Amino acid sequence: MGILAMAMNELCEEIRSLRRNRQEFIKGLADGGRKRRLEVFAFLADFVITQILRVAWALEKRRRFVDALKQAVAEHLQHVRESLLLIRCVWVRRGA
Repeated sequence: MGILAMAMNELCEEIRSLRRNRQEFIKGLADGGRKRRLEVFAFLADFVITQILRVAWALEKRRRFVDALKQAVAEHLQHVRESLLLIRCVWVRRGA
């Protein structure tokens, strides 16, 4: 009976050890999952920030282009107005 009791105790200890190992393994998996999740979130945050900066850069570039275009059109209109004024003056002098 003593040998059987010792074998049973060893078996129970082995079972406890396996359960502890399983719990540690599951905890390690959960911790690893949390770490991976945090890494994914950090990657996504970096990606979103990059996209926001790219959009902001594109909007600024477009705004500068539109401002330059408005300036060019305004200068062209000014030249057209000056030309029309000169033509009117010449026309009026011819008719007078």
